Amino acid sequence: IVLAFTPAGVYRSADSGTTWPMVPNSTLLDGVDSDFIGNIVVVAAGSGRYRSIDGGFTWIQQGVDPFLSACIVSSQVCLYVENNFVLVSTDGGGTTAPMSIGTYQGYAWKVRAHIYP
Repeated sequence: IVLAFTPAGVYRSADSGTTWPMVPNSTLLDGVDSDFIGNIVVVAAGSGRYRSIDGGFTWIQQGVDPFLSACIVSSQVCLYVENNFVLVSTDGGGTTAPMSIGTYQGYAWKVRAHIYP
């Protein structure tokens, strides 16, 4: 599955980019950053946080503040960047809380996580 976020909406290709049908009702997903695990997709957008559990066919808005980055760690753990804060969600993106990152001072623009066995 390949997703393309445009001002007109989300385009989704399930055939390695041969065809790109537009996802219905996706015009608010002006994606800045996205990440996925299997069929679960999280998006950080100027209009908020979004999550799809069906590979991008349908979307649920989970927050209205503008976000810069999104990272999915597991089906329930997501990380987001909003302004100067790294936020963590342990309920699949439903709610977020500032993540303690010690004495770090500055700006966070992008977040990624790697899980080691």
